[in-house]
Amino acid sequence: MTVPEFRKHSPFVKFEKIKLRILSKRSDLFRQSLKNAGWNSVDFVVLPLLWLIATPFFVKSLGVERYGIWMLVNVFLGFSGMMAFGLGDATIKYVSKYRALNDAGGIARVIRSTLTVYILLGALGVLVSFTAAPILVTRVFHVQSQNVELATACIRIAGLGVAVRLIDGVLSAIFQGYERYDLAAMISVPTNIATVLADVAMVVAGLGVEGIVAGTIGVIVLSAVAKVVIIKRRLISELVLLPIFDRRALAEIFGFGIYSWLQGIGRILLNEVDQLLIAALVSTSALTYYTVALQLAQQIHAFLAKGVAFLFPLASVIHETGDIQKLNRIYFKALRFVTTGGVVLGLPMFLFAKNILTLWMGAAFAAESAALLQILAFSFSIMATSIVPYYYLNGAGYVRINTAFSLLSGALVAGANVLLIPPLGILGACWARLANTPTGLVSRTIVHYKVLQDRRWYVSLLILGPVVITYAAFYTVTLFINVPSMAIWLLALSMAVSAVLGGFVSYFLCAFTGDSSAFDIPFQKRPAVGGTQQ
Repeated sequence: MTVPEFRKHSPFVKFEKIKLRILSKRSDLFRQSLKNAGWNSVDFVVLPLLWLIATPFFVKSLGVERYGIWMLVNVFLGFSGMMAFGLGDATIKYVSKYRALNDAGGIARVIRSTLTVYILLGALGVLVSFTAAPILVTRVFHVQSQNVELATACIRIAGLGVAVRLIDGVLSAIFQGYERYDLAAMISVPTNIATVLADVAMVVAGLGVEGIVAGTIGVIVLSAVAKVVIIKRRLISELVLLPIFDRRALAEIFGFGIYSWLQGIGRILLNEVDQLLIAALVSTSALTYYTVALQLAQQIHAFLAKGVAFLFPLASVIHETGDIQKLNRIYFKALRFVTTGGVVLGLPMFLFAKNILTLWMGAAFAAESAALLQILAFSFSIMATSIVPYYYLNGAGYVRINTAFSLLSGALVAGANVLLIPPLGILGACWARLANTPTGLVSRTIVHYKVLQDRRWYVSLLILGPVVITYAAFYTVTLFINVPSMAIWLLALSMAVSAVLGGFVSYFLCAFTGDSSAFDIPFQKRPAVGGTQQ
């Protein structure tokens, strides 16, 4: 490429073209997508921000051991995904499908059938948790003897929380299927605020971990009631939220949901097993140090995933129309945004991990968790590059492929945890999270071939380039420059500067990796194929 050609297609010129195109063409699709991304991001930011403020209070008030028990209970609440059989995602899929087909009856059948199944599964979850709690606490996890009764009671309460979350999940799926993330955020934002305030109130009142868990469940119930009211007033006024048994609807949601459920198992293996293993092989105290670093670092992936979650129903609708060009255009724009965002959010955590934890949790806590936060920040920035491909595969109907890779990723990470935690402790759990990188490369290649009709086999590998190169460059600098302790204002400034510089480098590198439109390289496409996706 000659110098004039490079200037013509440089990231700066391309950015100006994109900006002018956006300003001159405010399509309904763009406005709705931007609105969904904005509300989804605001919705997600509130809870982590409140948690960031409240965590030092909780750790100090409850103690390292009891805070670890609380985190263990949260893992059990997360198992509602395993109990859900993937029907939440199936509800999103078929609500969006029937909405596109203007089939109100189909929408109602799907919602009510999912509700039926979740009521039954919730009752089963309560029974299992009540029976298994004493065995888990005394024979599986390393809980101090004086906290055995506490941990048992909390796990039993968590069983009720699983049931409540399942029913609430049906209601959340309706908002997502209608692509009304703004309405969902109007409920979830105050709900998240109320949850943290209730948790603080329970601790101040001396009710401890049991009070926190019970208070959280109570807020979820109130949230579900509010969702029902909004759904009836703003989305489906004629909807009757009563259980039904409809074979056609059950066949549809289970046909899609079983694969989404298997994906959920993969996510549990990926995101929950490490915490269970730490509690079983190390201690619940060690779990506190790990989860604090983990909950901060995982916001990198979670924030971006929440912000572009609208791609799932959007890809489903566009795929139904067969517009491959639009799928490609949105895919690469979203991928560039997410890749750059992963670096912007993760790099400051990586560079200033010890300073962040010292100001936030204290010097003693930082000494235990700083190295953990560095490794986790890098791994979640890498993982962010899989967000857009994941939504595209599910939206385009290739749920079986997504399921296979989700299970494989989870199995690799779980296996790595089993191998690394005994010799390395909680540091081994951090390194284990990088074990899913190879499956991400292969799954992205399949997205390009199956969904985008893009035959460039090397693109999935190049997508990692901006993240790896940016982190490597800044890490090399830290080898020659010692990062000193600093005041909060200087830390904030330093983090902002590193985020801007890292984002610039990453965005610039994205112009050379993966996105063929950066240099107007034509796609090599095969004709679109109709029919059911496998």
